[in-house]
Parts: sequence; C-alpha cells; structure tokens
Amino acid sequence: MTVGPEGDPAALGEVPANVRVERFVAQSAVLPLVDLIVHHGVTGTGLSALEIGLPQLLLPQGADQFFNADLLTTTGAARALPNDAQQPGAITEAVRALVGDSQERETAARRDEIAAMPSPAEVVPALFELT
Repeated sequence: MTVGPEGDPAALGEVPANVRVERFVAQSAVLPLVDLIVHHGVTGTGLSALEIGLPQLLLPQGADQFFNADLLTTTGAARALPNDAQQPGAITEAVRALVGDSQERETAARRDEIAAMPSPAEVVPALFELT
C-alpha cells in the first residue's frame, strides 16, 4: 500500500504483518507480482494494469476516475465501488469476486490489443498530418 509522497506511513498505525506501507513504489515493480489491483481509478494506473492483464477494483474519488471506472466496468476488465457502496466488507467481497471470476480475468488479459496499438512515435506524425 502506498500513501503518496507527502503521506506518512506511520499515520496508519499498526498494520497486519502481510501489509507493507510505503510512500511510493514504482508500479512497474509491483504490478507483475499481484493477482489484481485496487486503486482509485486514475488513467495511468488503469492502463498499467490493462497492459499486463490485471483485473481491477476501482474506488473512484474524483477527476477522471468516475469516467475511467465506467469505461473499465463496461469492458468487463474491472469492477468499481462508488463511495456510497464502500461499506464494511464490500471491498473484500469485490476482491474475492474478482479473484474468482475467470471471465473478468480473461477480459483483463486482452493486453495484446494494447500491445498492437501504434506507438506515440507513430501517432504524432499522423496527428500533424490531420491538422
């Protein structure tokens, strides 16, 4: 779990032995090691998870996070819990469902579609031609 560059890991108090709290950890170092990701729904994290085929549980809070949650749940690659649904036990229940749902795992694993997309180096010249 990360608390952000300005957060204080000690502010969470004692955590279970299987939980590690850090200010920041590079996603590229962590995502390949997990079975799913729970996050607030920002674009970068969502795309990083899609790129390696991780199912996602989104807990959107603001900005583009609600749009991303709608988009990813519509594709079947994620589930989302809006604030009013984040009741005790709801996150645990959603995580268990995601871990056990082979259809969502298969949908999330369509990373070959992302890999087949053109690179920014290919897209930028085409955008210039359009303008």
